[in-house]
Amino acid sequence: LKPFWHTRPGTGICAASAVLTTMVRVLRVVLAAAMGHSAAGALIGRGALRANEASGNLPASMAKADQVTGHMKGMIDGYVQKYDDEVAKFEEADAAMQKVIDASADAEGKQRAVDEKLRLKAEHDEKLRGIAGVIRTLDSAVQSMRAGGGEWMDKYPELKGKVEQIFTAYPALL
Repeated sequence: LKPFWHTRPGTGICAASAVLTTMVRVLRVVLAAAMGHSAAGALIGRGALRANEASGNLPASMAKADQVTGHMKGMIDGYVQKYDDEVAKFEEADAAMQKVIDASADAEGKQRAVDEKLRLKAEHDEKLRGIAGVIRTLDSAVQSMRAGGGEWMDKYPELKGKVEQIFTAYPALL
């Protein structure tokens, strides 16, 4: 038995090099079968991608980016709704706590109610900050998939307005 790094007799080619070359060929075939010939060519050779972009024909893998964007938009819609629900729920709870504070007869009871109200406000802010972070993450994921640049939410002005409002209320910590 010879080690895998020996050279093949008469060729001068290292056996390990031949194995790697074969593995690359097999990978190309697998990619071509799994994703379609043009998508595999786009991943392996960038020239095919540039030619497809110039002609307006995108590979199947890139053509699905709009479908993925649609799914991500649905997720963002869900988190915006969750944000709105949390705001409405807090407003109700805050109004109820204010009634308790106003109805408290003694100073100690009033102080406990105020402390509870402050605790609820802190929990509420933390929850909204978390939801804003998820929305920001999803937005940046969609943005990174887009090759053409530009703001993807321009197609959805109502969503864009709500998201900008959320991002203004809870800016990213840099």
